[in-house]
Amino acid sequence: MLGTLSVSVTPLKDVGEVRIAIAPRKQPRQTISMPPPTVEADENLLMTKGRVIFCGDSNLVIRQMRGEIDCEAPGLQLLRHRAMEKLRSRPKHEFLHMKRDWNESADRLAREALPQEKGGAPWYETRNERIS
Repeated sequence: MLGTLSVSVTPLKDVGEVRIAIAPRKQPRQTISMPPPTVEADENLLMTKGRVIFCGDSNLVIRQMRGEIDCEAPGLQLLRHRAMEKLRSRPKHEFLHMKRDWNESADRLAREALPQEKGGAPWYETRNERIS
């Protein structure tokens, strides 16, 4: 028995279009990488009693603040408790995890704030004074 075998090669760029034509619900996810808006150093921030969103690049800390994960360290439990007490005056608050790539403005603001601590001391030496 002799026969012929026919093979066609579909270019990789067309494979996505073919999949969408076959199963429209299986479209590839389209991610939009757009950093959230930030407040620049020369801008003023208007504070109202509206919603407050806390952004951070540590998924563990964000999930602990949301209450999804327990804080096991006693020091972290105390800090979380104090933060949540201060947030009672703002019932509309949210903790949002963001990618490190988007966190450049927060890193810049933190670097600018560090030298402004009392006597130039690093933040971790003066944190107990600020929290209480």
